[in-house]
Amino acid sequence: LENRFSLSSEEQQQLAILKKGYQGELYLDQLFEVFSTKETFHLDDLTLKHQQSIIQIDKLFQVGKTIYLLDAKNYQGFYALKEGKWYKNEDKLEKNILQQLQRAQTILEKIIKEQGVDFTVEAALVFTNKDCQLSVNQVLEEEIVCESEIPSWLRSKFVGGVWDKKNATLLLNAIHSYIIPS
Repeated sequence: LENRFSLSSEEQQQLAILKKGYQGELYLDQLFEVFSTKETFHLDDLTLKHQQSIIQIDKLFQVGKTIYLLDAKNYQGFYALKEGKWYKNEDKLEKNILQQLQRAQTILEKIIKEQGVDFTVEAALVFTNKDCQLSVNQVLEEEIVCESEIPSWLRSKFVGGVWDKKNATLLLNAIHSYIIPS
């Protein structure tokens, strides 16, 4: 795109952000392939529409009766979560980094419930850049995983987890009609 058109500085900046995010997702995909089992049911870059809400999920995988939603962040710098507010290098961020993940989890839980499927949905915010430092001083429902923790975090999800074609089929059938093709 940037080779075919002259982009404004704002468009160049947006393109750079998108490229960096994509690189973080690719890195997470590579680690997932190494640490997951070959049979693990997973979907990447999933877009779902439920009623009038559209959500984007970087990675979804299922182990047993648990669905894991992952939101990859390829951020650099020092990030802190203090009293529900996110900061980067001591500057307060305008938006809550967790908000997209929380919304996706809520909507996926609604879909699963409406479809009458018995799955638990767990969400994790995964920071894929080794140059990112985190400080989180509060208890969250969502897991926050730093780059150095990704391998052990993934391994822990597959310990004792049994791949079950029936569960994978139930999950896919439950979300199929909500998927927006990319």
